[in-house]
Amino acid sequence: MLILALIGFPLVGGSVLLALRSSGMADRARELMALAIVAISLVLGVVVTYQVSQAMPIGQASIAPHIEYSPDWMRFKLAAALATNPEGWQLSLGLDGIGAAMVLLTLIVATAVIVVAQTTVSKNRGDYASWILIASGGLLLVFSAMDLLLFYIGFEITLIPLFAMIAGWGNADGFAAAKRFVLYTLLGSIPMVIGLFGICELYRGEGGWSVHMPTLAEQAATMVLTTQQSNLQVWVFALLVLGLGIKTAIIPLHTWLPTTYAASHPTTTAFLAAVVLKMGLFGFVRLVLPFTPETCAELGSGLFGWLGAIAIVGGALVALAQKDLSLMFAYSSLSHVGFITIGLFSLSHEGIGGATLQMFNHGITTVAMFLLLACMLVRRPSLRLDEEAGGMATQFPRLGFFTVFFITAAAGMPGLNNFVGELLTLSGMMTERPAVTGVAVLGVVLGAWYSFRMLQYVLFGTSDKGRTKGHGSNSSGTVTTDLPIEHKAVFGSLALMCLFIGVVPNMAIGLFKSDVDGIAHVYDKPAGTESLSEKGSDTLDKLGQTPFRIKSQPLVQTASLGLEVEE
Repeated sequence: MLILALIGFPLVGGSVLLALRSSGMADRARELMALAIVAISLVLGVVVTYQVSQAMPIGQASIAPHIEYSPDWMRFKLAAALATNPEGWQLSLGLDGIGAAMVLLTLIVATAVIVVAQTTVSKNRGDYASWILIASGGLLLVFSAMDLLLFYIGFEITLIPLFAMIAGWGNADGFAAAKRFVLYTLLGSIPMVIGLFGICELYRGEGGWSVHMPTLAEQAATMVLTTQQSNLQVWVFALLVLGLGIKTAIIPLHTWLPTTYAASHPTTTAFLAAVVLKMGLFGFVRLVLPFTPETCAELGSGLFGWLGAIAIVGGALVALAQKDLSLMFAYSSLSHVGFITIGLFSLSHEGIGGATLQMFNHGITTVAMFLLLACMLVRRPSLRLDEEAGGMATQFPRLGFFTVFFITAAAGMPGLNNFVGELLTLSGMMTERPAVTGVAVLGVVLGAWYSFRMLQYVLFGTSDKGRTKGHGSNSSGTVTTDLPIEHKAVFGSLALMCLFIGVVPNMAIGLFKSDVDGIAHVYDKPAGTESLSEKGSDTLDKLGQTPFRIKSQPLVQTASLGLEVEE
């Protein structure tokens, strides 16, 4: 029941706040109510995550919720359903460790965005916060859905609030970017929904179609596919990849992303990059890997390994060439998503575990970077690197400190969160496809290059362009003071999360390790052969406790992480 409240509270709360606009309630009052709603939702999310961490998985399938809510009133009966299953379709909500991590990330990001938007969004902040709540409710439904129908409904619910946020608070190109975003997503939804029906047909039981994911996963684990069913699995894989790939912005389905990010308000971009993008990646974890294992092993691993490596290097090169800070951050986000892709399609315990951790890490660092961009833009009229916009660290030292911290975290600084996630994803792919890993490592170097180049141009230097003296804001509305206390609280909390995961990653991994193992066991090699998956499972067990070897002879040990690497 708590899961239902977790989803309904922001979804209903945001809708009510929008309706209250017509009653004449002040915008500031609705903004404060939205902040209270998201804060309560965050507390509920922490409680639910704790419940998941203490509960054992229900069942042994690759999809096994730790807690589940499936009452009789959620049994779905229509003529179409009765034709394939006389008992109807049982809808279900539930969370495993992977879903709980994404739920917690969504609520952390929503809270941070609403707080920072109070001083960086210039109009209708009550409406803006309400749309954030509605979008968060849709995301929570996706991450907690244990049946295909609710997953798809949540996937589509987010389109309306996201369109409103991009078009209503973006720049002059905001409306056009919002239309492109919705059009791309809707075009991706058509093949995805066909692929969902394909899963139902592929794993049809004796009682007919089922939409319950754990039931379908149990059927997938025991079924020996015929040639015809194997061919159907290929088509299901292709349809799901097309639909989810657009939302994830996997190359070459990424063309909507740079224009949308650049046209949106930075706080909207923070929400898009940090959690909306995770819907597609979560779909790969929840649908593609468990339900199309043969195709993933034969085709997906190589294809998406190389696509991920290309995204890492290509995104980093394009980011390096950018003069506009918004576009640099957009391509940087695209590059970092490539690490998650190669981790997922390494098909190993180590790689999938690292990719899951990196989905959370990417969300934390990305929301911080784009919210810092929003803070910069209210203090400087332009942040183009080809203009003299440097010297912000001198005038705004706290803003400069947090920018340096999160840029180094995103670049993979040892001791911070992204280092652990990226190391695991690369290690997961190393044995199977060393060439892919070699190309991806080049992206790490390029990422550090454009990151520190940005710091040099924006934070440091001696430029006085755009500076004003005094306190508060000048006649043009430009803010001339450093970060207010609420912003310092947001960025300080996010920084502590980065540091905590970087130092003791085993605590974060423990939340979803059993669920990662359930998926990766599908791809374990036959008995008698030492597979990367088997070694990766030990890695996730021992991370932060005892050393593990990427290959054979350890030469350097990092005490805080318990990692051993080889020269």
